[in-house]
Amino acid sequence: MLVQAPKSDIYVALLGISLAAILIGCLLLILLLGRYEFKVKVAAADQRPTAVSLASHLVDVTPTPLSPSTA
Repeated sequence: MLVQAPKSDIYVALLGISLAAILIGCLLLILLLGRYEFKVKVAAADQRPTAVSLASHLVDVTPTPLSPSTA
């Protein structure tokens, strides 16, 4: 007795598209890592204060409560 193979439907096509997207993503990741010679270690961050962090300490950013209007 022969069993007929099921026909492909839209979900099989979507699986193919997602497989292609994953493979393209892996290829692009390999190309990007190749530009950095596959070095993924992060150097220590610079701990000097920036102008934005200094300005945030100079400006009072605490909200003031609204007083009820007397009108």
